[in-house]
Amino acid sequence: MQSSVPAIPVVVVVDEGTFGHEALADELGAAFVVHVAVGLADALSVLPALERPLVLVPRALDPMTGDRVLGELARHRFDLIGLLMLDDDVPTVATDGVHILIRRPLRPGALRLHLEGAARLRHAMLASQAEARRLNEDLSRLRDGLRHDLRGQLQAVVGLASLVLELERPLRAPDDEILDFVARIAQSGERLTHFADRLGDWLNAARRPVEEGIVDLGELLLEVVADARANHPVLAARRTPTPIAFDPLAMTPADPTALAARVPGDARLLQRALATLVGHFLETVGRAEVTLRKDGDAWTFAVRDHSPRTFPRAQLDRAFRLFERLMGGDGLALAYVAKVAERHGGQVAATPHPDGGHELTFTLPTAARAIEDEVTTTPSTSSTTVISATPSGTRHSAERTTS
Repeated sequence: MQSSVPAIPVVVVVDEGTFGHEALADELGAAFVVHVAVGLADALSVLPALERPLVLVPRALDPMTGDRVLGELARHRFDLIGLLMLDDDVPTVATDGVHILIRRPLRPGALRLHLEGAARLRHAMLASQAEARRLNEDLSRLRDGLRHDLRGQLQAVVGLASLVLELERPLRAPDDEILDFVARIAQSGERLTHFADRLGDWLNAARRPVEEGIVDLGELLLEVVADARANHPVLAARRTPTPIAFDPLAMTPADPTALAARVPGDARLLQRALATLVGHFLETVGRAEVTLRKDGDAWTFAVRDHSPRTFPRAQLDRAFRLFERLMGGDGLALAYVAKVAERHGGQVAATPHPDGGHELTFTLPTAARAIEDEVTTTPSTSSTTVISATPSGTRHSAERTTS
């Protein structure tokens, strides 16, 4: 499918009125339509009426430099291509708005070649964006198909198998092979339903727009831990405490929820990712030791699995790949966690732990502005809260340590 590109490319020249516009129009001929904007404000008023323009800044503008002008315009129109023209001896630090840097003096016809190259670049960008939109639509349809069509058929299989078991069990011997086969069909159907749900979650994380907000990871982690205590089948079946260590740097010991672990992001996606990471190790190893810590200008959510087997670092590099089962599970849980981290500008990693097993980390950049607004001082202590599940409920114990 061809992208909609104007037959004649449009060039907006942002200048203070001293550039040789007539000479430029003569050089470009009928291949381009040239608009002149006198300064940034004029350019911002002209651009909305133009379709995917090329923007040329031929010199430094007072009081703003040309690269800053293009950066500001790019924040208003992400689809423009910015060209910055400077004398050969003028240094510049290119911003996101600068796609092509042109140095003067120019040979005859060189400017036209630069603009033609920019037009081709824009056409390629438009084609790439169109392809990305089509892929996104396909992923959306695939997700809907998994969650409705496939899941509906699987639920029907599980329901029919369960009905057969209910009707036939009173009529057959306990060790009847037919009952065993039907029970296996029901179990396989339930596992496939769970797999379809996980794959749908991954597709949703890959395509759903991230709802920007400020999320407190400390509070989110406490919610994840509390929910795991109450509802996770592995913990519900255990009769011994399963420790989860909670070690935030900026934590007020008297109030475990008073944290400064602020990160920008989508609360629903982040909550699901943390719960998935904890749940993965509860299901595969039976234990998850969780820590939240400050690492420079980022917050790191770490899970140690205490696995009896430790993989070398080279193999752990593939732990978060889709359908990779190196660390057990269905091959989707860790891939989902990695996708959510990627969508938030974060990263995931898996490393061998010095005391055995592995540590998996989920790191997100801090919301610096939110912390500056809401947290005026940094506590000089770090504290640890150990939360253990017991038959009678949840027990909290805090240990305060000077940093």
